[in-house]
Amino acid sequence: MNSQTTQNQLTSPADESAIRAFHHQMIDAWNRGSGEGFAAPFSKTADFLTFEGTHLKGRKEIAAFHQQAFDTVIKGTCLEGEVNFVRFVNSQLALMHVVIRVILPGQTETSPSRDSLPLYVVTKCDGGWQIERLLNTRKLTLERQFFLDDFDSLSAEAQRQVNRLRCRSQAAAASRSSTDLKLSKTLELNMKIISVNVGLPREVNWKGRTVSTGIFKEPVIDRVMVRSLNLDGDGQADLTVHGGVDKAVYVYPFEHYDYWRDQLPDTELTPGIFGENFTVTEVREEEINIGDRFQIGTVELM
Repeated sequence: MNSQTTQNQLTSPADESAIRAFHHQMIDAWNRGSGEGFAAPFSKTADFLTFEGTHLKGRKEIAAFHQQAFDTVIKGTCLEGEVNFVRFVNSQLALMHVVIRVILPGQTETSPSRDSLPLYVVTKCDGGWQIERLLNTRKLTLERQFFLDDFDSLSAEAQRQVNRLRCRSQAAAASRSSTDLKLSKTLELNMKIISVNVGLPREVNWKGRTVSTGIFKEPVIDRVMVRSLNLDGDGQADLTVHGGVDKAVYVYPFEHYDYWRDQLPDTELTPGIFGENFTVTEVREEEINIGDRFQIGTVELM
């Protein structure tokens, strides 16, 4: 009797169908923007490891994390994909491997750089199946890996030079294609947006104590809604000095980055590192006055 025969005796087609249904249930919940629906197949004590290393513990945390993401940074995205395989370890334990592709808002085709290959650990309890563990990993091509290997092999100074070229390339692209930000009066500036950056507050250890900070921002590639208190996907920690209707968006000139590279030679300075929402170029603080109004897309900022 081989292992396949034994597996067939321990499980039924209904077991495999129930496990495969989790994949479709989670895709449907994602596309509806439902964190609760996305987390429903998980056990109360499940572990979810995101592709960037965040460890979510339990169904409630999985639901809350994804609902916040659905409402902000991944709002409007859609998933598609298929089950690669289901393998039964025994009658109570199985593995499922799937392929996930992402369609960004306003797009009709998937974005290959976001392809992922989640691996599920599924258990049977009280007659029903549930997800106990999920490890999400991004699909990485050999060409991309070779590029990263080459980059890692460079000296620290060479890596900084590459990052500087990348930032300058972004600035050049912005100067060619970004929409001009215009003052509402007759004067026009050639200010360009290099990067739009958002991030939610997180806790860090500072001088032996835990503090909450909103300085960590990451560039986004999609359009972002600007609301009265902040951008979608963004937040401030200390609202006594940040945020609010009078400080909803933080703008910082890219021209200052050269100064900070001299001051912080060992730090990789990418857009958003100073906590700004808009990294801009071709304008300085002395050119701006209180009360000036700027039209950016469909929003007016003052």
